[in-house]
Amino acid sequence: MTACARSSRRTCSTCWRGCSPEGSRSAPQVLLVLIFNEEGAMTTDLNYLAILVAALVFFVVGGVWYAAVFGKAWQNALNLNPEEAARAQRDFPKALAVWFLSGLLVSFVLANLARVLGATTFGAGVVVGFWAWLGFALPLNLNSLAFEKRSPHVFLINAGFYWVAFALVGGILAVWH
Repeated sequence: MTACARSSRRTCSTCWRGCSPEGSRSAPQVLLVLIFNEEGAMTTDLNYLAILVAALVFFVVGGVWYAAVFGKAWQNALNLNPEEAARAQRDFPKALAVWFLSGLLVSFVLANLARVLGATTFGAGVVVGFWAWLGFALPLNLNSLAFEKRSPHVFLINAGFYWVAFALVGGILAVWH
């Protein structure tokens, strides 16, 4: 019998994660690692207060980014007609709620990535945030540019925001784990 590469248990046949001797994991096993600890109990080692604070940072940085820093340029690049602008204003509270929930989800995922990757310094968290941005946020923004025929200015403003936000959130969550 082969010793388990991931746990202190004697054999891989008894390892609840079912890892191979080489330490590789299948997709369901990776998901289990994010949710459960070595003993099979739900993970509680995430700092949920840090996740909430990071989501608030995401939310506030977005407000500053899209209102104070790039507000006029972003609105001009969107080229909304008066009817669309009025509808956007009317739906603004709902949009803010969705924005906060998005930040909460980003923060939760980055907290898990930082934990799994062992990022414990601000710089390491920024790197985790950068790679998450590069692999997920940037390609989605590129798709919007290609298929939704948005202005390159909208793309640059949005991609820049996500780069800054993912880096800050990753850094915060790595330090405050």
